[in-house]
Amino acid sequence: MQRNLTGQCRNYVSSVATALFVLLTVFALCLPVRLASARPSTASTSNLGIANDYNVFVFQTGVLETGGSTIEGRLAVGGQVSTKNYSIAPNVPLTDAAVPYNIVFGATGTATATTWSGTLYGSLVSNGATTTVKTPDVRGSVYALRSLDLGGSLNSGGTVQGDAVYGTTFRKDSNVTVQGQTRQSSTTALPFSFVSAESDLRALSTRLKTLAPTGTTSVQYGGITCTGTRPGLNVF
Repeated sequence: MQRNLTGQCRNYVSSVATALFVLLTVFALCLPVRLASARPSTASTSNLGIANDYNVFVFQTGVLETGGSTIEGRLAVGGQVSTKNYSIAPNVPLTDAAVPYNIVFGATGTATATTWSGTLYGSLVSNGATTTVKTPDVRGSVYALRSLDLGGSLNSGGTVQGDAVYGTTFRKDSNVTVQGQTRQSSTTALPFSFVSAESDLRALSTRLKTLAPTGTTSVQYGGITCTGTRPGLNVF
């Protein structure tokens, strides 16, 4: 059974790679997923806990800065974070009762969270000391547990289509439109603990890396080909 990462194999491993590419595990399953076109995760292919719901799940610092790229599913970053020229979550629902936030930034302490150009699809929640949103289009709400800043280099006519909710302080440039409510709240919380998620996923990584390989990989012409020997799960 031979599959190419740019074709069927990539579809198969997308949800597994979602979390495990940050674990640096031997159990790779073609982990170098191209974030520029990372596909939405499919929870049914593997039990990764909370990370099943995210295409990119980073425990600590995340710097995603490139030209015209897309993370097609949800993004979760546990530490300091900066995104630039990234559109995030265009291929998942804008609202989902089971997963209320498409972008989760867990930045603790003095860590900050900044989004620059690119469209955010769905709502964002952030624990950054300061959450700065400079993207031209947020198709949902922005929830900041602490300080929230809307503006800076935000393009003229930039819009937050939902609410702007902040915990301590709020600032907005005059060229930014908030279509929903702007309000202060002390009850906003992250939907999960990054510390607990990291502990669970590292334990899973330890178990997975003991599995014997059942296939081979080769790199050619910019693609990774995974050749497996089993009709179901293969380890590369």
